[in-house]
Amino acid sequence: MKKEWIDAAKLLANNPNLSTKCPDCGNYILEVVDVDSPLNAVDFERYVTCPQCKAQAVLKMKRKES
Repeated sequence: MKKEWIDAAKLLANNPNLSTKCPDCGNYILEVVDVDSPLNAVDFERYVTCPQCKAQAVLKMKRKES
């Protein structure tokens, strides 16, 4: 994974509402979608996708305890 994608993934892992431009095309804001794990209520995947060039990263996440 390119360093730019790693940097964007770190930002969006902490705050999925940030407006972050695509590291590949640089023109569009990345879209973030969380998908729950069918295995348990703690794990989920965060899909980060560019709507223009379709570049994508998938982050394996755990819900924070409240």
